[in-house]
Amino acid sequence: MSTSPRFLTLILTILQTAVAANAAPGPHTVDDKTMALLHLDGAADDATGRARVIVEGNVDWVEGKFGKALRLDGTNGVELLSSAALQPGMRSWVLEAWIKPEREQPPQAYIIGSYPGLGRNYSIQLRGGRLAAAFGADDMHRTGAKTADLSARLFDGQWHHVAVVLDRERNGEIRIYLDRENVTESAGQLMLPIGSDRGEMSAALGAVSPGYIGPRGGEDYRGAIDEVRISSVVRPEFAVDPATPPPPAPPRPPAPAEAKLSPDDPASTSPLMLTPENTVIAVAREVPSGSDIEAAGVLRKWLLKAARVEEGFDYIGQNRPDQLAGKAVLVVGRSEWLADDELNHLGPDGYIIRRKGNVVTIAGQDLSAGLSGVVGFLREFVGVRFYMPGDLFTTLPREHKPPVLRKVDLSVSPYIWTGAAHTWGAPDAARWGEYYALFRRSASHQHTMYARFPPSKFTTRYPEIYPLVEGERYLPDSRDQRWQPCFSEPKLVDAAVESARDFFTLRPDMPYIAFSIQDSHAYCARDLASKEVATQIAKLGEEQGKVQGLSNLYWAWLNKVAERLEADYPDKKIVGLAYASVRMPPPFKLHKNIIAWLVFKMSDIVIDKRFTDNAAYFQGWAEAASAVGQHDWAYGRGYLVPRIYTDYTRHTFLEFEKMGAPIRYAYSEVGVNWGLDGPKIYLLARMWWDPHIDVDAELKEFCDDLFGPSSKPMYDYFKLWETLYCEHLNRRTEQKLYRWTRQFTNWTPEELAMLGQARALMDKARGLAKEDPPALERIDLFDRSFRLTEYLVEIGNSPTRDDAKIAEVRKYAAEVIAPDLMTIARRGKEEAAIKLLDDCIKQITNGKHPPRQ
Repeated sequence: MSTSPRFLTLILTILQTAVAANAAPGPHTVDDKTMALLHLDGAADDATGRARVIVEGNVDWVEGKFGKALRLDGTNGVELLSSAALQPGMRSWVLEAWIKPEREQPPQAYIIGSYPGLGRNYSIQLRGGRLAAAFGADDMHRTGAKTADLSARLFDGQWHHVAVVLDRERNGEIRIYLDRENVTESAGQLMLPIGSDRGEMSAALGAVSPGYIGPRGGEDYRGAIDEVRISSVVRPEFAVDPATPPPPAPPRPPAPAEAKLSPDDPASTSPLMLTPENTVIAVAREVPSGSDIEAAGVLRKWLLKAARVEEGFDYIGQNRPDQLAGKAVLVVGRSEWLADDELNHLGPDGYIIRRKGNVVTIAGQDLSAGLSGVVGFLREFVGVRFYMPGDLFTTLPREHKPPVLRKVDLSVSPYIWTGAAHTWGAPDAARWGEYYALFRRSASHQHTMYARFPPSKFTTRYPEIYPLVEGERYLPDSRDQRWQPCFSEPKLVDAAVESARDFFTLRPDMPYIAFSIQDSHAYCARDLASKEVATQIAKLGEEQGKVQGLSNLYWAWLNKVAERLEADYPDKKIVGLAYASVRMPPPFKLHKNIIAWLVFKMSDIVIDKRFTDNAAYFQGWAEAASAVGQHDWAYGRGYLVPRIYTDYTRHTFLEFEKMGAPIRYAYSEVGVNWGLDGPKIYLLARMWWDPHIDVDAELKEFCDDLFGPSSKPMYDYFKLWETLYCEHLNRRTEQKLYRWTRQFTNWTPEELAMLGQARALMDKARGLAKEDPPALERIDLFDRSFRLTEYLVEIGNSPTRDDAKIAEVRKYAAEVIAPDLMTIARRGKEEAAIKLLDDCIKQITNGKHPPRQ
């Protein structure tokens, strides 16, 4: 028996009418396809819990379609902060809301918008009396839809339901609905992924994106808005009659001919000269990642600078083979010239630089690899090196000759698989950190217990996992560090497994989840009274036994969680933080999927005897853990002496490797003071890629390139300070953040003499660089930073308080140090730099008096 298309159409119409009738009376509810849901009933919260929401500006709550609604006036809006749930990827995508718009609107008024940049976007808009939709994968692949003039319906003072649909099941068809009626007049299609490189997008109500709310944007919706929902599925009320054929699939751009050559082919080894006129740059043929686009920009900028020209090295599309003939082609990102299996051997964030004929490809498996590969290409083949943030500290080849390539076949993978060392603060410092892939920690490794066990989610079903305080269940808030869940409670395993599954469902791209203790010594009373803790106290004494017992409880609990998760997530890792009262290695083997993230200062490995008398601690971790991470305090900020300990860092990496537990995960709290620490962060970045490098040769290269004729005295200056800090200041008294008396008092005659030697080296460097203005300007940063150190050593080691000298130092700091963001200053926080100095002077002059007259 067959069913006629007309009958199916009738049934579908009846169903859609019924769905629409049932959907209109009440608010939506959350299901697994709801990516965001804001009821806006007197508060701006996401009912799914997937996105954090912030109201920007003063808003009014008015009578809504359902309860209350939000009124926007062009100066305010709502931010949905960055979340994986707000990124469409290749999913269908539906934006919908109830609106009561005012008659007066800007020409393009965004009701819901998301625009992270580089053409990636989605939105629903009012354009005069029309509704419009926009979707974009990048700047070259953007489309949308619009309606006829609907002014008479939209501006009647009543509530109306608006929706836009990106229907992937119908070849990316875009549709617009008003009061659940398809009112699309003209529409495009999009069958390319929408998303940022980070795997997250943000969104806004009343603006194109969060950064454009209010006066910054000028394209803000005016009127009331209620019941906003974003879905990753086409809801039944927006489904199209199955008998209606979808539009034809959008055409895809043609691919270039794949190179059949190998790197060893004679055509791949003959000289290939990179001149501005004869060299072109190409990115991925279809939807390049934002990282690849930016990487191509970096490549072109520095090729031009190295050639001392302003034009050339043009961009082209890979689908334009006519523009490639006879050219040297530098390709950034995956392309038809590179087979996917050529990247399989790379580690996380690794890249290859491979020549085939006249094409050189710079690519990796991960999105950030293109930028790292470009930096590696510029370093190895062009002679451009990025030593510190800013153009001043980026060096060009001294000879103005075009690079000539022959065989090029490099595969480079970072030693550190996941790591972060946030270099923010100084101009271009964040970009500089990206050059060396220093921001590769996809999720936090520290203090995550609230994120894993929010009371709003687990209190009702698992109240036992939270500690008791004075007989009452203690339910923390998001800022509370003064608690830990009860590791001896069996139900904590169940809660952890559920939390992990929810996490990986929302973020399937994440390589690990962290169950890391809060930053306190507060522990559950049941854990403290447990048999395990009592046993260890009896064996080791009160203090050491308590720490060992709590450590055993914590790591045993993590083992159970890992065992439960392995079947569903065999390749996902679980981070545990070896910190504070759970820092000790357990006497049993950890599950192979657990990363033990150790917290210790690499600068203190000698004074703490980490690899000598106390080597059993690290050896215990090497035996217990299959994977090891390290959290270092590499601060410059909080210290006003050069804090250089590069050799200790390298020694730590190599010793763990010898023990069979190489450090593959790292986090470094750097807080950079570039003017004092100089090459420390650059050499750290280089070691994260390969700790086997000759750091002394790297330092010499750093000084040769940056300081030219002053290379030798500057090299000696940095080596002297490494000796002074590691073998003197930090060895006699452990140096700690903001402990100024330890840094600047009780200097020995030998140390004061070394300070004098450092001044002599600096003065010599300045003298040799008189005829080299860039070198002199670079030296000046280190000179003026060092001068502050000299002042403070003088004040700290004087038996009396010299108020005139203190006034001189404050004036120097205000005029020279505070305005310079390459020192301790931060943009807009110059007063904080002066306060820091005042705190230092107060500590190091405490108890001192002016000399008697």
